[in-house]
Amino acid sequence: MYEDMHTSDELDAIKKFEEEKSREKDSEEPEFEGVVYQPEEDTYLLCDASDEFAFGNVLELGCGSGFISVEMAKNGLNVTACDINPDAIIHTKKLAESENVKVNVIESNLFESVADTFDTIIFNPPYLPEDKREPKGMMQVATTGGESGYELIESFFHEVHEYINKNGIILLLFSSLTNKDKVDEIISLHGYKSEIVREKQIFFETLYVYKIQRL
Repeated sequence: MYEDMHTSDELDAIKKFEEEKSREKDSEEPEFEGVVYQPEEDTYLLCDASDEFAFGNVLELGCGSGFISVEMAKNGLNVTACDINPDAIIHTKKLAESENVKVNVIESNLFESVADTFDTIIFNPPYLPEDKREPKGMMQVATTGGESGYELIESFFHEVHEYINKNGIILLLFSSLTNKDKVDEIISLHGYKSEIVREKQIFFETLYVYKIQRL
């Protein structure tokens, strides 16, 4: 589906654009070491929506640099941040300490090490379809959502009902490259409704932030 929508040259351009932006961010924050997904347009868009809608006990899955979790903690919310990447855990702890806020940071593959329930779950998942030419490693884990791009979102919805409070909300970011119709189908099949609360066109894709609640 992804390759049908975009030419090989466009796919290469998207990858090159994202790699260059990541290198720029890395050079801006030399105090943090390791391989960590740095704040990008998607991060800022999701953070803006989270500023408006997040409440109560907050979980950020795939916290990456910790930017959103720290911003939510600055808003006075009780925040838990998790990521599968050990470097992201170190990065988030250091950022929270430097900003003098409290964030509970745990290493977890999705909900694997999560024990509580939450009013708000924030998730900026890896959403790009697999590019078999891309080297294996943590940066691929941070950007690739599966063969078609939506598989990790699907895994998330298989489990999220155990961790979201009755009147809680999910703030989910994904891209038009992920297959929006398929994401809508996954959400509906698991008994949730969604509304677009942020949308932004960048490069060859459109970013969406959904606010999602139980039906």
